[in-house]
Amino acid sequence: MMIRILPSIPILICIAICIGSAQPEPRTPSAAVGSYSKYADIEPSLYTGTMSVPIPIDQVSEGPLSLSVGLSYHSDIKAHQLASEIGLG
Repeated sequence: MMIRILPSIPILICIAICIGSAQPEPRTPSAAVGSYSKYADIEPSLYTGTMSVPIPIDQVSEGPLSLSVGLSYHSDIKAHQLASEIGLG
């Protein structure tokens, strides 16, 4: 009986190694997930729960003076607010 079991042991070991080493392919995140991840480090206000996201556009310099131009998004939007030319927020 021992002689019958011995030839099948290497086959069973090979099957166990092949099944155990099969790993699923890593999935790449979609473009939407990638665009959300850049805001993951912005923490909300602990008092109100709202967020303020600065969006720098350009910096204008003239002599010793410089001015930063940008937009700022605030997440405290009310139901009755209307959007402006650059959006709501």
